[in-house]
Amino acid sequence: MKILKVIFHFLLILLLTIVTQAKQAQVFEMKTILNYETEAICNELNITASNLWVIIHRARTAMAGCLEKKLVLKNE
Repeated sequence: MKILKVIFHFLLILLLTIVTQAKQAQVFEMKTILNYETEAICNELNITASNLWVIIHRARTAMAGCLEKKLVLKNE
């Protein structure tokens, strides 16, 4: 099961780097996959907490749009 989780995380980051900017992928990975604390991410990347949440939102929106587009194309 652990190997599937690793593969899923790899594919998720790969998708993110394709559909978002590199910084969005990095922030999303640090927060969602690596479980870094908000403060640690903000300090490391020199961003504010509100900026972090905007970046996370944009990354999620881009991923959702990509997945939705792929699902719609697949169903046609």
